Amino acid sequence: MDKMPRDDKEREWYRKIGFLAPPTTGLNVIARRLEELGYKEAVGINSLALKLHRYAYNGLYRGGASDYADRKDAIEDLVVLIKKLTQLIAELGREKEANEILKKIAHD
Repeated sequence: MDKMPRDDKEREWYRKIGFLAPPTTGLNVIARRLEELGYKEAVGINSLALKLHRYAYNGLYRGGASDYADRKDAIEDLVVLIKKLTQLIAELGREKEANEILKKIAHD
């Protein structure tokens, strides 16, 4: 995480706000920076997580407030998100933990 800030201004932003920022503001900035540092699919993972967050907050489709028309569609995206995060966990050297997560979602 020491590589996250590019300069003192960014370092201060991360220290004060960045990791505690509301999902629709700070997380997009952080995801883009993580991709610059080599973390694959950080922006896509973030976008999918925010889509699921909107669904969790707003519920099913109500005049455009949700990205999902039914619960099954949201669950399928949740499984995709878990698999992408699990792949990232494995790439960071935690393959055993990643495999445990995959086993749990396969049995449920």
